[in-house]
Amino acid sequence: MFDQFFSIFGWLAYPIAISTTITILLLGVAVFFAFKYTLAFYGDRPTPKSWILIITALVSIVLAETGEFFVLLNITPGIIDGSIDLSAHIAAGVTMTLGCYYLYKEVV
Repeated sequence: MFDQFFSIFGWLAYPIAISTTITILLLGVAVFFAFKYTLAFYGDRPTPKSWILIITALVSIVLAETGEFFVLLNITPGIIDGSIDLSAHIAAGVTMTLGCYYLYKEVV
């Protein structure tokens, strides 16, 4: 599996693998901090829908990036692999947009 990845991308395989791994880890840290922020800031009060959607979008992005990493390792992804990865990115974008819209509506 990895032999094909390194033979096709050549010397670029290492930066691709490292950057994707760092992206997944940092997005995971962002999810952790956003979750801890909402717990600390809102406490016993109900969390607004905007923050729930934003955290859900961040989790979806982490899952999509993880799936994208494994699709990259499998150089010839099937239609199902690509569709699931694309659907996760679209769902994350829509959820993030809705969360930001509700956040805007709370402020204005």
